[in-house]
Amino acid sequence: MRAAIYARVSTQEQGEGYSIAGQLALSKEYAVRQGYSVLGEYVDVGYSGGTVDRPQLEQMLLDAERGRFDVVVSKNPDRLARGVEVFIPIQTMLQAAGCGIEFVEETYRDDPMSQAMLQIRQVMAGMERKMIGIRVHASRVQKAKEGKVNAHPKPLYGYDYDPDADAYVVNEEQAAVIRSVFQSYISGVKPRHIANQLNADGVPTKTHSRYGWDAGNLSELITQTAYYGEGWANRYTFVKGDKQAGRPGKVMQRPREEWVPVAYPPIISRETWEAAQAQRRRNKAQASHNRASAEYLLNGILWCGECGTRFMVRTIRPKGAGARVYRYYKCGGMIRYPHLHQCREGMLRAERVEDAVLADVGVALSDGAFLEQKLREQYGKVTAEARNAQEDIERVRRRLYDLDEEKGRYLTLYGKGKITEAAYDRKVTDVNKQMGPLLDELHRHLAMKEATLDIDRLVESAWAATIRYLGELAETPPSEYVRHMVSRVAVDGAGNITTALIIPDANYAKQSLPSLSSASPASARSAPQA
Repeated sequence: MRAAIYARVSTQEQGEGYSIAGQLALSKEYAVRQGYSVLGEYVDVGYSGGTVDRPQLEQMLLDAERGRFDVVVSKNPDRLARGVEVFIPIQTMLQAAGCGIEFVEETYRDDPMSQAMLQIRQVMAGMERKMIGIRVHASRVQKAKEGKVNAHPKPLYGYDYDPDADAYVVNEEQAAVIRSVFQSYISGVKPRHIANQLNADGVPTKTHSRYGWDAGNLSELITQTAYYGEGWANRYTFVKGDKQAGRPGKVMQRPREEWVPVAYPPIISRETWEAAQAQRRRNKAQASHNRASAEYLLNGILWCGECGTRFMVRTIRPKGAGARVYRYYKCGGMIRYPHLHQCREGMLRAERVEDAVLADVGVALSDGAFLEQKLREQYGKVTAEARNAQEDIERVRRRLYDLDEEKGRYLTLYGKGKITEAAYDRKVTDVNKQMGPLLDELHRHLAMKEATLDIDRLVESAWAATIRYLGELAETPPSEYVRHMVSRVAVDGAGNITTALIIPDANYAKQSLPSLSSASPASARSAPQA
């Protein structure tokens, strides 16, 4: 039997200690006792067991699919995963690759009862992980309230943690960078220019990221109140997102009364910090003015074919009355990380790129075969979704049934006097808020299921209405038909332009642009003729 060993710790400090070495030693001893030949070790340091986003775990699963080993050995189930929602996908992928899982400290057979016990073990591990997080956070907040400092592996840029004094102390080398940044910013130098200079000088960030400084992390540094001595703990919280719904997690501020003050030795004066905030407000106002006064047809849909970064806009306004305004697009990677990206020389004239895209749209509008092909592709996606709608309907109905049962339980508790009327109303209101979006989703899936699956008939019925719609679209300003017919434009290093087009069908026209026929005619450039 060929074996792979997996070990994991959630913090860098554990990785530098004896935990990883102990896990590897115990796992190797177990493999030797079982007569296995160890072919690889996969170690994740600083990664939570509550997620599958771990580089060495991903590599191990990939190697398992390639058939490089027959069994995975780990110290205990907690090292592989903490939570049944994480463990089951890992177990399923390994089983599909014909690979088993064995643990040094616990034994689970391949029978229903033993596997059920393993899943219960994972449920308890996931609950323990969450409880540890709650207790750690509560203890840190209490420590901050008592005026003590919470040691952090990556303190704020400009500070180090002194364990002897149990306090933050100024890192003079980084503090000099901070003072220089504030002075440059107050004098009117833009954050991206400051960042470019820091990268050119080889000044590392706190995390020593290969990307270095950019306008984002530099702007965050400028807003830190700790630099004039007013730091805060318990100020932010992370709100978990929903991957299935496509909703990412985000950092949110807690209510102001929950913030806990933390002492930081000042690096700059309060007056310097306030002057920087005043300059920041002026920069934001000027940026809004520039965005409002320039018209860029491809803003947001023009991408660099070399590095995959979205292009940003640049406007040059020479001084003097009647001077011509020059509009350009420039690769975002070259703007933010010029020390890493050199995709092309100089910037792209906006007129050249926009005229090429308008020409592509004009050719598409005059090519009936192309239009029919695009309609068939788009209706093909719709009909594929219709075939899968029944599964979504059942999923939403089960969730609605569970919520309805939950309301019934609250009513029973209220009838027995175990919860107050106010608590009952509050809980029912929360459930109703959850049911609203689910009902909307159910109606969408039902409508999709009722849609016909005959692509030929769909294309035929939509053809005449779509042609009329495209005729109206061609009489609108360029910004309108580019926005609704172009999904993405890519430019490679040689200047070759590739336009990805979409053909909005008649239903799209009626739902999204009901007043399209009354739109004003083009003013900047002539629309292509269909």
